[in-house]
Amino acid sequence: LEECPPEICKKIFTHACDDGGYTGRSLSLVSRYVRDVSEDIKFRSVAVWGRRQILGFYEVLLSTPPHLRRILHLFISAHEQVRPGEAGPAENYQYTCDSFCSILELVAPAVQTLYICSCISRPTILLKGPMPRLVELTLFNGFPAIPTVMLPSVDFPRLKRLRFTGFADHSPTTFHEIFVRAPNVTHIFFQSKRTADDLLEHIAAAFGL
Repeated sequence: LEECPPEICKKIFTHACDDGGYTGRSLSLVSRYVRDVSEDIKFRSVAVWGRRQILGFYEVLLSTPPHLRRILHLFISAHEQVRPGEAGPAENYQYTCDSFCSILELVAPAVQTLYICSCISRPTILLKGPMPRLVELTLFNGFPAIPTVMLPSVDFPRLKRLRFTGFADHSPTTFHEIFVRAPNVTHIFFQSKRTADDLLEHIAAAFGL
């Protein structure tokens, strides 16, 4: 590989770094040349699951220069991977929540597809800060909403596909926020055992249908 031109290496690494981060981490260990060539694409696709990975990934992002934090595709789950009957660790809960939210802020400028699995409370239905390049967003599980007053702004101008899965608590506020902050959404998916009886009425009212 060290005899291969960096432009070709980058193309190879770009296609390889789509497995949740394993290949990106491995490339950093091959050689100094491979590490340097892959440094701006090794975070292209990342999967983060559970407290330990959230805290570790947050520290990695903090130590990475902003121009190298080009996470295009991110899966992040605040839930632990545990066997049936086991309980996940409870220590550092607040710091984990803060790190979870900080990760979303750090990846916001570049992320294009985002899958969030979390019950962490937040002040908005969508995410708090703007994500100018986000095209597809999936929100799994319900979460406590903290009432707040936000100035209307188009925070997700490129968002086209929005998916709610695992919960059915959709109020008129949900769709009003989508209409204001993500006006170019073309597809909204609902995947749940039960959806609100007045779901269609809420959508029609928010979007003027």
